[in-house]
Amino acid sequence: MSARPIRILALLLALPLLVLGCPSDDDDTAVDDDDSSVLDDDDVGDDDDAGDDDVGDDDDDEIDYVDATVPDFADCTGNQFKLTLGDGTELGPFDGHVAEASFANNFPQFTIRTGPTTSWTQLNGNYTGMDAGTPIAFESPSSQAGNVVLQALLDASAIGAAPADLAGTYGEPPNNLHPDVGGTVTFDAVPGPNLETSGVYEGIIQKIVSLTDQQILLGVRGCFIATLAPTD
Repeated sequence: MSARPIRILALLLALPLLVLGCPSDDDDTAVDDDDSSVLDDDDVGDDDDAGDDDVGDDDDDEIDYVDATVPDFADCTGNQFKLTLGDGTELGPFDGHVAEASFANNFPQFTIRTGPTTSWTQLNGNYTGMDAGTPIAFESPSSQAGNVVLQALLDASAIGAAPADLAGTYGEPPNNLHPDVGGTVTFDAVPGPNLETSGVYEGIIQKIVSLTDQQILLGVRGCFIATLAPTD
């Protein structure tokens, strides 16, 4: 065979490599390499993004709702409260006193629950050493002398068109506590068994969400007046 046919054959054998280039899984391909615009480690929204851990990013499957503020309620009377949801929606006033859930005993623990049975706020505490007319900061545990905490249960039927995540149980979760959480209660009359207690409260509390870092706040302002049934 002459030299010319050999050169032509060699060119034909090399042609597929010229057309196909490197294998498709090579680091330099347009789609899969480390510097591609689709899958690389420096894309917008990835784990290295400047906004990582922000609301809605890829490390947080749930949306945080932290726009709650303490609502205005200057004319609160009796047993009432208003709420501001974590998306800024204001609800209320809610009215009512749940007598069967409100009590005081000689341990000396107390609970005061205000509102309807499906959506309520509740004060739990230990009245030892409490003074009337002085704002008492919410502090846990509620069983410790002088401490009081605020809790709430918000039924899905109460939130209207607001996101369903905003309904549920609110209190002080054991971790991931938002810095806005806190508040006070002021007793006109300190709680006790067979005693009429009254006062006002306000604060920001946080929804208890299990196995997630999602943060959902609730703003509360309310008032109460009730005679607490003795339990011992």
